Amino acid sequence: MRPRKFSSRFGSGDVAFNMTPMIDVTFQLIIFFILASQMASGTLAKVDLPRPYRSAAVAHARSGDGKVIVNVLRDAAGGAVYKIEGRSIAAARAGELGEILAGRRAAGQGPLLEVRADRRAPYAAVAPVLDAAARAGYTRMNITALLEAGAAP
Repeated sequence: MRPRKFSSRFGSGDVAFNMTPMIDVTFQLIIFFILASQMASGTLAKVDLPRPYRSAAVAHARSGDGKVIVNVLRDAAGGAVYKIEGRSIAAARAGELGEILAGRRAAGQGPLLEVRADRRAPYAAVAPVLDAAARAGYTRMNITALLEAGAAP
């Protein structure tokens, strides 16, 4: 395509844009941002997050320090067992767990409920504990994961 000719009172001439400097600046900006992003990502701290290979539930944790602890463990049959202060309650009897929690709350033992669940236990086994705690009047609940079974939080 031929450049268009314009005429004006100063004379006529061809109008053309030289795009080479703009292309050069664009490529230099691209190279600058690539190098700057590589240098910035090299200074970021590497974070190693622990992976829960062991159970996070403690089998016989005692309540204390103003809190009630409920452990949700997976049994050999693939179901769940609730442990509260050394007592074992099958998941099928979740109503009994609710009565215990209501009794602890009425006695003023611990305004805080801590739920420790085995990583292999399904959420369907944890949900009844949270429902029973809400019905018992607990307003402060924690779901705690420990780095190792038997370790203190």
